[in-house]
Amino acid sequence: MNAFSASTSPSHRNRTDSQAIEKITLETDRSIAELLAYLDWHFGKGGYWLALSGDHGVAPTLVQSRDPQMARLEAKNVDTKALEAAVEAAVAERWGPGPWLAKDAGLFFDRETLKKNSVRLEDAVRVAGEAVSTISGILGYVSPWRANVPEETAQAYRLSLFPGRGPDFYPVLEPFALPTLPDEVKGGTTHGTPYTYDTQVPLILFGPAFVAGDYYDRVMPTDLATTLAAALAIHPPSLANGRVLRWAMRRAPSPAIGSERAHPR
Repeated sequence: MNAFSASTSPSHRNRTDSQAIEKITLETDRSIAELLAYLDWHFGKGGYWLALSGDHGVAPTLVQSRDPQMARLEAKNVDTKALEAAVEAAVAERWGPGPWLAKDAGLFFDRETLKKNSVRLEDAVRVAGEAVSTISGILGYVSPWRANVPEETAQAYRLSLFPGRGPDFYPVLEPFALPTLPDEVKGGTTHGTPYTYDTQVPLILFGPAFVAGDYYDRVMPTDLATTLAAALAIHPPSLANGRVLRWAMRRAPSPAIGSERAHPR
């Protein structure tokens, strides 16, 4: 529901501890309260289930990270234009002048230029990835073919790789580093890294099918679909790969639903 994502745009422009974010959080809480009151009235208390989660967290702003009263981190600012220039320079040095990157497309190689110079995309990405890895604030890179970061980090990025719908490779920022942002959000923040501040989100199950309590096991939003399917005693979606959160369920899942994992990863 849009009312629950109202913090998305302001959170890019403000510190996470700002009064603006505090106000939006309180308003979101009121909206959820109104929703629960409506559901109680329409279906009766205990007559429905509710699941809540989030799509991502957010990094602290550079000012916030460097604040001597707070973290005092060596948070770096990565110039995205300089990053693209480094890619162009490295690939041009290897195979000749470009332009190698598609215009206004970020880290997406121009297929016609690759074809004209008989350069494989995999090779261009390797040269580009090694080049950006030398830039201050960049930990390394991830591509469908190769990565020079820990495997757990690489796998997190590869889950977002889909040919034709995203960059040909991902530069991996160092913790708390931020890319240069558009003028309208200068001094703001963003998301999209595998670090805890970006990836920890709430996962709330509410209703008579679930056991009330605070749970500290590691879970993922992908566990929602499989757990709800198990609670309904139906098969999960065909491509679902989350776990069934048995310990949070009041009634054990039917054997027909499968074991703890609905599907192997």
